[in-house]
Amino acid sequence: MIDGFLFVLTVVTAVACGLVAGFFFAFSACVMKALARLPAAQGVAAMQSINVVVINPLVMAALFGTALACGVLAIASFVEWGRPVLGLPARRRPGLSRRRRRADGRVSRAP
Repeated sequence: MIDGFLFVLTVVTAVACGLVAGFFFAFSACVMKALARLPAAQGVAAMQSINVVVINPLVMAALFGTALACGVLAIASFVEWGRPVLGLPARRRPGLSRRRRRADGRVSRAP
């Protein structure tokens, strides 16, 4: 099983990804429809105001921190790839089969 740090990072990253997805969903489902109902000049002014307000440390940390955590988890998954999980042996690679071909062409299992 993944160790404590990677488990916590995985859970925190999954929750953060859900929050970011909810943020984008709320923006596209509600804010964009509300902006579409305004006259063009007011819609542009409102969108420009949103663009200024949304650039703050909390939103940037959520966006870029989640992306960074996903990258760390992707690298960690490759590092941990061949290690045993829950006490089970690691999967054998295709080239390391336990079957052997005899001289007469038949295949037998190795002891």
